[in-house]
Amino acid sequence: MNHQDRRSVLACVGAVIGAGFVSGREIYSFFTRYGAASWGLILLAAVTMVFLCALCMRRAQQENAGCWCGLKCFSDTKLGALARGCVAMLMLVTGGAMVSAAGHLVQLLWPSEWAYPLGAAGTLILAWMLGFRGVGPLSAVSGFLTVFFIGVMLVLLRRPGMGESVVQEQTPPGGLIFAAIRAVAYGSMNMTVAIGVTCRVEKGARGCRCCDRRALMTGLVLTGLLFGANALYLRFPGLQQEAFPIVRLFRSFRRTGYVVCVALLYLAVLTTLTAVLYALRDDLGSRGVKPPLSAALTMGLPLAVSAVGFAGIVDGLYTPVGLGCLGLVFLPMLFSGRSPRRT
Repeated sequence: MNHQDRRSVLACVGAVIGAGFVSGREIYSFFTRYGAASWGLILLAAVTMVFLCALCMRRAQQENAGCWCGLKCFSDTKLGALARGCVAMLMLVTGGAMVSAAGHLVQLLWPSEWAYPLGAAGTLILAWMLGFRGVGPLSAVSGFLTVFFIGVMLVLLRRPGMGESVVQEQTPPGGLIFAAIRAVAYGSMNMTVAIGVTCRVEKGARGCRCCDRRALMTGLVLTGLLFGANALYLRFPGLQQEAFPIVRLFRSFRRTGYVVCVALLYLAVLTTLTAVLYALRDDLGSRGVKPPLSAALTMGLPLAVSAVGFAGIVDGLYTPVGLGCLGLVFLPMLFSGRSPRRT
């Protein structure tokens, strides 16, 4: 793996590793609650992520699109405008979830009535400022976070009393077919969140094989995290009521370990929020929106969406918006022309 491979993989991982992923809420909602079937659902989501990641990387290279808005599937047509709006909607939903999560995490460490609003607003400003530094910080932080959370999961899995799965399997409305659709939507949603940084890191690169290699490595890292987290959550009943399942498990550590884990979970939120604001700023900039108004919209709209609450956003909004992006973004991207974009 060369430097460009590592940079690309870690940037993509950093974009999707935010609160819903590492906190466990997404994993429990989309996979763990289905018991033994969760392993197959994770594999389905992993295949979806690898395929869509490779597709996005290839198109970014072929069309030399340094900004996701420059891809042909977002061209000035009615379908392109609809696809662009769908991506913007997902960014707002994800951004709202990250803002809400940041406020809750700050409140865990600082029990005060001011903790949530100050944590949410402060995180928005910090993510906005980090976005101007490009994808470098994302790559650096996500590598560390990946290793850290794998270590935490291994420590928790090796603790006494960790036996067989105790989670009661739930039969979803519509059966496993509906659960499989949600798994595909999960993969689509994550790769759409990463589309902004993917276009940035792949601009100027050459070679379809390197795209496939980087997509596969990205998928392997995310799948490893999904498998480890799922194995952990399957052994703890009652987590469906938790907005942050992993925080409940962190409480088994001493105070110092608990604070460190929550702080690093906050850092994971920050990486995803940075990627989201990065993509939203690109969208508004390509529409000719002036910087002051762009800043106000990019930070104000996710803050408004965060009022829905973290768990409500993950459980209720991720699936329909993820499916919308699959149909409006990735299918047109798949069938779009392969010729390079002329400038």
